[in-house]
Amino acid sequence: MFYRIGKIKCKPGNSDDVISYFKSKEDFFADTKGIISLSYFKSGQDEVSGIAVWESKEILEKNAERVQVVMGGLMEFVSAPPDIVEGDLEYQFKSV
Repeated sequence: MFYRIGKIKCKPGNSDDVISYFKSKEDFFADTKGIISLSYFKSGQDEVSGIAVWESKEILEKNAERVQVVMGGLMEFVSAPPDIVEGDLEYQFKSV
């Protein structure tokens, strides 16, 4: 699995709009091959962080254009490009 974590700086008062935007794209995400899960949460004042889990980096790269399209729809709500970190899963603990 490949993880991409993004921290999105929102324009003041727009973090709810960012969350709502992602919720409105569920059909888009469902039609994107290789996404395992997406999670978004408010991580600070006027900040939203997201965790995208993909089958592999290669699949994410094949979907780069789709990812750019959906992220481009955030432009009216954000104040800067997201800060991104990413990498392959090395360890995971799951409670039963």
